[in-house]
Amino acid sequence: KLACAPPSRALQRVRCMSELFAGKYLLKERLGVGGMAEVWLAELKGPQGFSRQLVIKRILPHLADDDNFITMFEDEARLAARLNHPHAVRVEEFGQSGDVWYLAMEYLDGGDLRRLTRAALTRNESVPLEVLLQMGGDVAAALHHAHTLAGADGQPLNMIHRDVSPHNILVTTQGQAKLVDFGIARAESNQVKPRTGMVKGKSGYMSPEQALGRTLDGRSDQFALAIVLYETAAQARIFQGENDLAIMRKVVACEIPPLISVDPNTSLEFSEVLEQALQRSAEDRFPDCDAFAQALYGCLDSAGYRGGHQPVASWVTQMRGVEGKLTKLPSLDQRRDLSGVREEITKISRSRSAMQRASTPQKSQAAAGRLGGTQTAPPPAAAASSWLPLVLAGGLLLLGGVAYFATSQTSQDAPDAASAPSAQPAPEPMPREPRIVVEEPAAPSKEPKVQAAPSTLPPAKAPAAQPAPKVKAKRRVNKPRRASPPAPAQTANLKVTIRAGSDPRSRGLIYINGRRARGATERNATVTLPVGRHEVCVVNQEFGIAKRETVTLPPAGRRIYIKMTDAPSGSCP
Repeated sequence: KLACAPPSRALQRVRCMSELFAGKYLLKERLGVGGMAEVWLAELKGPQGFSRQLVIKRILPHLADDDNFITMFEDEARLAARLNHPHAVRVEEFGQSGDVWYLAMEYLDGGDLRRLTRAALTRNESVPLEVLLQMGGDVAAALHHAHTLAGADGQPLNMIHRDVSPHNILVTTQGQAKLVDFGIARAESNQVKPRTGMVKGKSGYMSPEQALGRTLDGRSDQFALAIVLYETAAQARIFQGENDLAIMRKVVACEIPPLISVDPNTSLEFSEVLEQALQRSAEDRFPDCDAFAQALYGCLDSAGYRGGHQPVASWVTQMRGVEGKLTKLPSLDQRRDLSGVREEITKISRSRSAMQRASTPQKSQAAAGRLGGTQTAPPPAAAASSWLPLVLAGGLLLLGGVAYFATSQTSQDAPDAASAPSAQPAPEPMPREPRIVVEEPAAPSKEPKVQAAPSTLPPAKAPAAQPAPKVKAKRRVNKPRRASPPAPAQTANLKVTIRAGSDPRSRGLIYINGRRARGATERNATVTLPVGRHEVCVVNQEFGIAKRETVTLPPAGRRIYIKMTDAPSGSCP
């Protein structure tokens, strides 16, 4: 019997002091439990003090009599045993002890990617790009190995993992990322055949075709791995909802913003690689996970990283030291909330600046008119206020003239009381000089207006008044604007990479739009081209093969990968 301590609430681990399982495995600690099986850390005991740490995965006791689960467990063991890749977990033994079926697998000292990512978020650190690219390329290579695996008869097994998620990617302290848990993997050799429309896997890491229950191929696993890498880089979950159905609806819609719009500090090339792997249609993704792995490794070279597993090992060691409660990844919408607030503040600031600029041209136009000898028409209220003093002054002058004329007439008709007895006529008053009133010009003319006040002199025929010389206002002559030269066409970089391999066909001459690409090597070319559609052709003259592709170049640039091993005979351009 096992003497076990109570399980930890956080890790659901059970520590056991003694008791051999299957006569040779000393169970030491329960690492986890799922819906079908439980996983134990065990030690293999042998003669002469031989010992080795392993992991035992065994079916839960209440499922020991379920033939369907036992058959699925056998399928998992059979598939996992055929895997022979450095980045896939290795199966040591498949057996039965009493009524319990079990798998003995290699022990991986490290942590799963989900916990390591949460540890980095807890420390408010991002996952280093070099580490992320190395891990992603390694897991993609393991998936390609599984997808191309053949059975004992040489026929392809068409294996698909269907459960690629951070929980099933273990990263060791030696820097090795390993894919585990082929429990729901599908293959032609499976004894339990999936029913049409049956959906298996974690809803947040499904491909659109997997969520719809359609026929799958290796590109479905490629989509799932791209989600894992995206979320690890952004430290946020892409697909979240109230339940699995809501999440799967988001998966089918597949509305994923480019990674660089969420994390501007990331590599543009890495963002483009993920964008291609996360296309809704499988036809628009990389043709297989080998191409996906080569693209990720290519990002390492472009960024100037040496790659390798030492940076990964150092990062894992640091993250394993994080203790306490780990921060959960927020949703992508929550991650972008803060940036949304910043955008609103920017919009408000821009609208205020636009209002200020709208009022500035009126002032500058008036100033320009004064400098150029012309005066812009004032607003109606301002015009009325400028004419009001002149009108009042004119009215006062008119009243004063009338009063003066009436007084002078009275003095002519009525005799003076003091001079009445003498009977001599009163002397005529001396003519008064005409009063001259100078008004401020209200018009552009600089000439003052002369207005004569009423006089007592008899009216005389005045010579025809000559109009005052008109002063022509200087006007700004608007010269016809020269036609601005057409804006240059927007350009971007197109990077063409021939997938590397030991096959001598994996090289050639690279042509763009019928012309040899300048500075191109036999595997790579980088050309600056106008945004739009272009023809790319790679010719291997040694084998007489050629491959042509039509590429749409976006403003952000693009990188394409061409596989020459399946190129037909030809000699384009």
